Amino acid sequence: MVAAALRRWGTAEQRALWLPRLADGSLTAGFAATEDGAGSELSAVATTIEDAGDGTHVTVTGRKKWITFGQIADVLLVLGRYDGKPAAVLVETDRDGVEREPVGGQLGMRAAQIAHIRLDAVRVPRGALVAPAGAGLSHVAAVALDHGRFTVAWGCVGMAEACVADATAHAAARSQAGVALAAHQSVRALLARTAVETAGARELALRAA
Repeated sequence: MVAAALRRWGTAEQRALWLPRLADGSLTAGFAATEDGAGSELSAVATTIEDAGDGTHVTVTGRKKWITFGQIADVLLVLGRYDGKPAAVLVETDRDGVEREPVGGQLGMRAAQIAHIRLDAVRVPRGALVAPAGAGLSHVAAVALDHGRFTVAWGCVGMAEACVADATAHAAARSQAGVALAAHQSVRALLARTAVETAGARELALRAA
């Protein structure tokens, strides 16, 4: 998501600094948009990006929730407001003022390494701003979220396929009163319908690709 947004809207310097390392896996990035009061309504984000007063830096303050790779990201693309307009800024997670709260217990999502992020007047160079103020939502976030939605769709397809496989194996192995569950027409119908719906979801994801 972050690499796609930088490839489309980052400056030449930002692309040269971040894209090679994101591509080879030596760095991990997270897209920090969601907040308590701004879930899917990203125009309502309250995170602020303000001039630091020295002409060369800005400070970032806010709380981000449910951030994928938040536990391990080396850099976050943070959506906030600069001069009252939607904006995006790159924040390295080793900077002073960045705190992470790991979040666990999500079914099928442990690999996402989700975390809540606290940003307390985190100081970053002005050159970390991505695209002009006002373009954070319509340009940067739009590109990132298009890729994110596609990834989520495939994750759901994968989990559904795993459920179908497990349910089919259980129905074949489990018996009641000496009769396998899979021998019951109602069970077979349920498995067949689930398999067809899952195959349909896969085809939709392929078409979106």
